[in-house]
Amino acid sequence: MVERLNRTLLSMLATSAKDNSLNWEDYLQLVCFAYNTSTHSSTGFTPFYLMYGREPHLPVDLNFGVHSPSSEDLSIVAYSRQMQIILNYAYQKVRKTVGNVQQQQKALYDHHVHGTPYTGDMVWLYSAVTSPNSHRKLYHHWTGPYQILSKLSHLNYKIAPTNDLRKTSIVHFDR
Repeated sequence: MVERLNRTLLSMLATSAKDNSLNWEDYLQLVCFAYNTSTHSSTGFTPFYLMYGREPHLPVDLNFGVHSPSSEDLSIVAYSRQMQIILNYAYQKVRKTVGNVQQQQKALYDHHVHGTPYTGDMVWLYSAVTSPNSHRKLYHHWTGPYQILSKLSHLNYKIAPTNDLRKTSIVHFDR
């Protein structure tokens, strides 16, 4: 789970700091805020809600004068009971949603395991080499789209960028 979080944050940082990847730390707080306030398909809730039992006050809410219900009128005991009920409900719902999502992901994986590419298919090309002016972990490794022009052997394909089919490359299936 932590690995997935790290991969998501790296992807978000790579997108945010695309033109200035050496200063990625300038974007870290914004990326973390965006992550924590986005509804996750695997849980159906935002991480912020699962932590605090309420949605955060967003800058846009302040601009439009939107006020969320306040719990200032409750005693500490009443507030803690309310939070316990809210969070227990959320956690039960998360358990159910996560189980459903896991079943869907397994079915999708089983259905699409290592399909064979065919001539004319559109593909993306993986490039492990990074440019010297970018941070290694924030580099966009996938380029494309490319079109498969022909299958040269069981593992090698002739491909070309879709915007210029004259620039051909021979690549291994794994890329």
